[in-house]
Amino acid sequence: MANEKFSSKKFINQLKTCPPLAYEFSKEEVKAEIIRFFLFVGYELTDPNSLEHLTVKPDFFATRSESGSNFKITGVVRHDLDELVENLEEVKTLKEELGENIEYLIALPPVSERHMNDFVSDNNYYWYKKLYDVKYMLWLCNPDEKSVWCPLGAPKDKLLLEYFKFKNSTNGLFHLPYSAQARQEKKGFWKHELDL
Repeated sequence: MANEKFSSKKFINQLKTCPPLAYEFSKEEVKAEIIRFFLFVGYELTDPNSLEHLTVKPDFFATRSESGSNFKITGVVRHDLDELVENLEEVKTLKEELGENIEYLIALPPVSERHMNDFVSDNNYYWYKKLYDVKYMLWLCNPDEKSVWCPLGAPKDKLLLEYFKFKNSTNGLFHLPYSAQARQEKKGFWKHELDL
């Protein structure tokens, strides 16, 4: 047993030293696993270098057709949340050039939960709202486990949901704090309406 009393200040200081990534993988390792994942699910991949008209080249471009539906997903791999923020304009440019009929994702290695929560809730959920409004998916990929998880957004192709590490959990991590805030705001709104 510890001789010292519990201190929330010490606890918070310990959390601040948490590394940004839960597992250290290179962008190349994550990209290779995302490509393997798409191929395993049944997608066809187009070489991004063949898309010569693009100012920003995606790291992957995947398509799948089923029963008259065509699914197209493209995206980039980033090393961590800081790199995601620093290069978000590139992803926006990619979307402007390719249009709205394609789904867009940003793939990262597994991010430490502490950093993910800070990222989501920082500045009144600024980055969460920004990514959600432009409809980007965020995928976390662990090449060692050969697993992919989608904590933000959801693909139109429901087949992908069957292959994610946590099925039916898209937006789960991000909606926990955000939906609690939204519920409070709604509760206040309805209370105000009833008082009138």
